[in-house]
Amino acid sequence: VLLINVNGRTISQPIEIPLGDPRRPVPPAHVVEKYIHNAEEVLGTEAAKETARMLLDIENLPNIQAVLDLLTKRS
Repeated sequence: VLLINVNGRTISQPIEIPLGDPRRPVPPAHVVEKYIHNAEEVLGTEAAKETARMLLDIENLPNIQAVLDLLTKRS
């Protein structure tokens, strides 16, 4: 809430916390959707979906070469 003092009066205005603020984090599914939407223009739909899946599980990949191959269209 934004409070403004004007001529001795206090006016309050509710302020919506923007999406992405630490108090209102972006849902993971929204991040993935946005990634795929942007990446598919360059990589194609299937490669965008596959790289999204791989990047979400990057801690468990033996190395990132497969991801890099898809991102650079070397597969």
